[in-house]
Amino acid sequence: MVEGKKRMTATRKLEVYIEMCWKNANAGEILRRYWLHLNDLRRIEMLVELAALTALNGSRRRPGADPQADREYA
Repeated sequence: MVEGKKRMTATRKLEVYIEMCWKNANAGEILRRYWLHLNDLRRIEMLVELAALTALNGSRRRPGADPQADREYA
């Protein structure tokens, strides 16, 4: 019986992204190991980068956070 694709959780997507960012990363090997296609990898890269930008822009504030305090550090 063939195992097939495992569900790609956010943690697994981040693992793939980090592994692809290594200097001597072999993309073909990584894609085969995670049962991915190149388009899957591109989508993961886009999602990770978008999530990072969203987090850095501070669009989600902590409950009770003081917006004035955030401006003082900027």
